[in-house]
Amino acid sequence: MSSSPAAATASERKYRGVSEIRLPNSHERIWLGSYDTPEKAARAFDAAFVCLRSADAEAGINFPDSPPAIVGCTNDPQEVYAAAVSHANRPSAHARAAALPR
Repeated sequence: MSSSPAAATASERKYRGVSEIRLPNSHERIWLGSYDTPEKAARAFDAAFVCLRSADAEAGINFPDSPPAIVGCTNDPQEVYAAAVSHANRPSAHARAAALPR
């Protein structure tokens, strides 16, 4: 196994944000839901992270190559949850590319 983080395979990758995220400058947490795959949970985290910390927050997300397109989100827990669920259930960039006809 390689020691390089860039060499990690998809099965070795550890995702952040499996079920909840903490509001900035607070101990309050927002439940992001339960998902059938770790990738969907990580995508939910990415959307919530961008929603709470702005679109410039790409350094903290799991999938910087396909950041969520969040517009007009606030710190309202219901809006954050809605953005997380919506982004988690969209096909990933990899899945969309694989579905294209060859």
